[in-house]
Amino acid sequence: MAPPGSPQASGSTSNPVFSGVIGMMGTFIDTIIICTLTGLAIMVTGVWTSGETGAMLSSSAFEAAMPGYGKYVLTICLALFAFTTILGWAYYAEKCWEFLLGTISEIPFRVLWTVAVFFGATLSLDFAWLVADTLNALMAIPNLISLLLLSPIIVKLTRDYFAPGGEGGN
Repeated sequence: MAPPGSPQASGSTSNPVFSGVIGMMGTFIDTIIICTLTGLAIMVTGVWTSGETGAMLSSSAFEAAMPGYGKYVLTICLALFAFTTILGWAYYAEKCWEFLLGTISEIPFRVLWTVAVFFGATLSLDFAWLVADTLNALMAIPNLISLLLLSPIIVKLTRDYFAPGGEGGN
């Protein structure tokens, strides 16, 4: 059985299915739970009819739900989310560059990443999202191809893992 709390990105587990399940938890929490709660806050408070969009709409919803401190709660949450996202993606990207180019790429990558973070924080929001979406799409292409090619192996390993008597089964 895989050790509890195995970090998914750095891979301290010997079971790829367990690692995948841990990785999916982050996406589930972010996309399903956080986004649903934000959408519900916008709908329940009625600010969706205000004409605001994006971050201002969310800020208005939290301020309407928690007058006087809602916008501060949202600001702290967004700052923490942004900071941890920058650190997480930096680690992930650095390890990818290390794999492709070797450890010699570590320092140049960190310099390039720091410059990119600065420009990402100072450029217009629309352009920053355009660049982020484009780079995420370019990253998704090889991942989707790999998933398609490896899907028979993924299905077999997942079935074995969750089967009765398997590592994830009862």
